[in-house]
Amino acid sequence: MVVAAAIAFLAIVSTCSAEWDYIVVGAGASGCASAGGLAEDGSSVLVVEAGAPTTWDFGGRIQQEYFTKFGGDTDVTVFDVPGEALGIQSMDGYWWDTIPWGAQGKGVGGSGAMNLALAFQPSPDDFDDWPPGWQYPDMQPFFEEVIEATSVSATPSTDGKLYNQAVGDVLDRVATNQLGFEKKPLNEDVGARGNTTSLAEFYIKGGQRFESCLAFLLPSINSGANLKLMTGSMVSRIIFDKVGQASGVQLEDGTEIMLNGGGKLVLAAGPFNTPKLLMYSGIGPASELERLDMGGMVENSKDFWVANEELGISMHDHVLSVMQIKAPDDGTNYLRNLNDVEAQSDYFNERTNALTQSGVVRMAFLSKPGLSVPAIEIAAMDVTFGGPFPIENCASCFEVFILPLKPASRGDFQIKTDGEDCGCGGQTCKAGDFCMPEMYLSTQGDVEELVWAIKTVGDAFEEEGFEVLTPGSVDEAGIRSYIESDPRSKFNARHYAGSCALGRCTDADLKVEGTENVFVVDSSVFPTPVRAHNVLTAITVGRKAVGHIKSA
Repeated sequence: MVVAAAIAFLAIVSTCSAEWDYIVVGAGASGCASAGGLAEDGSSVLVVEAGAPTTWDFGGRIQQEYFTKFGGDTDVTVFDVPGEALGIQSMDGYWWDTIPWGAQGKGVGGSGAMNLALAFQPSPDDFDDWPPGWQYPDMQPFFEEVIEATSVSATPSTDGKLYNQAVGDVLDRVATNQLGFEKKPLNEDVGARGNTTSLAEFYIKGGQRFESCLAFLLPSINSGANLKLMTGSMVSRIIFDKVGQASGVQLEDGTEIMLNGGGKLVLAAGPFNTPKLLMYSGIGPASELERLDMGGMVENSKDFWVANEELGISMHDHVLSVMQIKAPDDGTNYLRNLNDVEAQSDYFNERTNALTQSGVVRMAFLSKPGLSVPAIEIAAMDVTFGGPFPIENCASCFEVFILPLKPASRGDFQIKTDGEDCGCGGQTCKAGDFCMPEMYLSTQGDVEELVWAIKTVGDAFEEEGFEVLTPGSVDEAGIRSYIESDPRSKFNARHYAGSCALGRCTDADLKVEGTENVFVVDSSVFPTPVRAHNVLTAITVGRKAVGHIKSA
């Protein structure tokens, strides 16, 4: 990999003396969506991002060596090229290191610049438990706006063709022949997605990742809006001039950036760093603030503390279970050739071929009997997961992923002090780390659902003539043993959410309870899990948040 120095996209001049109508902490999926909207009326907006530029248009310059071998348009980074998505997962400096068992993206675009770029709406009834004003009819027009703005499509290659579909064709055949699934576009009739199979859909435009910051932040900057982006700047605390009234933020280097009179602070630092910043600033459950203060981790005087007992309570995530499948050896290669010179040349000269795809090729959704909403996502990829147990030396093998969509397991966010046991396999934490293993399969209902899903899918593949390598046996005892003892059965899906839940930790306008002008717009506010990957919902919340913040 060639690492060139990133360009300083926007040099922020005199930020110390400037005062802002809005300061947005975090240039991730939701932060960029909100910032662009907040600037539309001429308001001054500063976006403060701890990470570096990622995509080319924001000044990123990290490339693979082969990027310049074929001529054509090489003005892309590994974050722009969808086919580089899995390689990004292990890049130093672009993931927060405070989560011993997971990851959260760090850089312009956040996790949305580093994930598989999958984009699909949740089921409408996912919002039944959200507060009034946030039901699906309230959200739907914003989903439609986001899908259009981010160019969501099932055919990301500019020639309209699909590549490396062998694995997807297998899943489609198994789902239709053995499970009786119907074929349906992924974002069509989303309330009846259960027992269907669909091509994956992505936020990819012109063969390049087109995440929220490219769709909403960059156009505002280019239009001359009073909006600035500051990268490489970690916010360490919120400054208060009275209890609950934020007057600005302080960076790790001591720089203070101030709001003007009546200004508002918008937190979009992600579902871990948003509650962490609030707690470090003296907002959170009283007992947690006292514990952290004893460790010297609360930055503000007790005179400015705000008790918010709901902060950090009942976080959730999806669990991801790997199934490894072996097909009859008929000469079919199911996995992408990562060194395919033709595919590389086609990408840089035409933005076509397999590098326009991030890895997931087809998805299916399994419902419980009698229900139309999906309980389980089944995803087929043309690359291996790249975790600790990839398939090796088996051209006829591939992986299928099982993801229960509505888990009941929850975990409370707790910042660890230096040297404390993280509770994640005996790992020792450093100050500021956190770990919530109870978010995953901590209820018997969640375990039983995963057993049922793996057995149902495994039986279907075996009936179609395939061999299930992992978990091996698809009887219930074998599956339970797999779930209990094999880490491949319970990866976290990195769909973290719920750490400052809408209607509990915040009011219906996303304002943090106990404050006058502090708002949260990232996936921290999801009060319950959604039956989808989080990013499209996070962008949608960010767009809808604009009206709430302006009127609050």
